[in-house]
Amino acid sequence: MLKINVMLFGALSLFFSMLTSAEGNITPLTPQTIEYQVMYGDIDLGKARFQLEKSDQQYQYIFDSALSLLVLTDIRHVVSEFTVKDGQVNPTRFFHKREGFGPDYQEQIVFLPEQGSIISRYKDKKKKFEFANDIWDVLSVQMQLRLDAQKQKKSFKYDLIRSNKEDDVELAVMGTEILKIGSLSFDALKVEVVRDPKKRKKRQTYVWVAPKYGYLPIKVQHMKKGSNQFQLYLKSAEFLGESPVVTFPTPKPKTEKS
Repeated sequence: MLKINVMLFGALSLFFSMLTSAEGNITPLTPQTIEYQVMYGDIDLGKARFQLEKSDQQYQYIFDSALSLLVLTDIRHVVSEFTVKDGQVNPTRFFHKREGFGPDYQEQIVFLPEQGSIISRYKDKKKKFEFANDIWDVLSVQMQLRLDAQKQKKSFKYDLIRSNKEDDVELAVMGTEILKIGSLSFDALKVEVVRDPKKRKKRQTYVWVAPKYGYLPIKVQHMKKGSNQFQLYLKSAEFLGESPVVTFPTPKPKTEKS
């Protein structure tokens, strides 16, 4: 259960389609509230929500999820604060609180460019890293991916700080698809998390993003040994901008067998 939610918010972001006059105003940085339905096989685990807020030049990207399976629960609240300049996401603070079945813990990261350092605290253990302009936390990197996809890039590689460790993630665009969720169809880019051949035989992770809507993911699928392990489907989306609030309710998706 814990692994499912780690992959859920480590994997990425969200979106959906219907007729709206506001389509042309939607970008990755448009303030938004997005909800997903989280499935484990045919089992509905619950919902996950992402919110992007802006105050002056500072952004807050907020993730909340409450998943349950029988007596197992996993509740998370995650916040990334960052600025954006010339298409570059510059994280400043990160906070992650996890509660539920098993050990509870918190994670905090502070990015200090003026001191040339990044300070991380995970499960009460503190660690210091050398600062770099191209290093992110697990939420701010999702926004960087969307901004880079908007530039028509075909491959992506990012360095991260998570769980008091330096890590990296690599993704590649596989092509375009018309993706159907319930009664709705989307023009989407299919993106794969790149793994070495041996690991890829055991695990595959795919993300479908909608270019028309700020490259917001509309579906995430994680597979293990060829079978679905978990899936996220877009449930609803609100965008705030120059146009009025736009809301997209979607029907509950049917679990696909791949």
